[in-house]
Amino acid sequence: MTEHWDHEERKHWLDEQRNHELHRIANALEKIAHCVCKPAIAVSSRLTFRKGENMAQANVNDAPGSYLYQEFDAAGNLVPPTGVVAYASDNPAVATIDAASGQLVYIAAGVANISASDGGNLPASDALTLSPAAGGAVSSTMTFTPGGGAVVSPQGAVKAKAPAK
Repeated sequence: MTEHWDHEERKHWLDEQRNHELHRIANALEKIAHCVCKPAIAVSSRLTFRKGENMAQANVNDAPGSYLYQEFDAAGNLVPPTGVVAYASDNPAVATIDAASGQLVYIAAGVANISASDGGNLPASDALTLSPAAGGAVSSTMTFTPGGGAVVSPQGAVKAKAPAK
């Protein structure tokens, strides 16, 4: 037995098939739009010392490093900060940091806590330890010999003084 559809039945069946496909496409587009348009929500942050070392330790006379603030979603994916990132040092006598770039300036030996956040969201901090200049003298002694004497020049060089006759 051959099934015979009239024109109206065939049109109705095609309309149903088309509507079903359009509905599937609309659902797929909605899922894509949800993934693309929905911003990832940061749940954690990290402040990383950028100078090639694993730890935030340096000598005062080293070329200064910098810090990088990053945020991550629940899956551990890097996400853009939700606001402007601002860096700060709690001890500018040891190190200062550019509030916008995270670039450090070393001042003196000691510890400075460096912090960053994007408008208060997920703050992060790290302790930066600066050691005294490597191999640099921390004190010196000058000995004067009777009759020979010594003179210290304004540049700090020591010159022997000929004995008086």
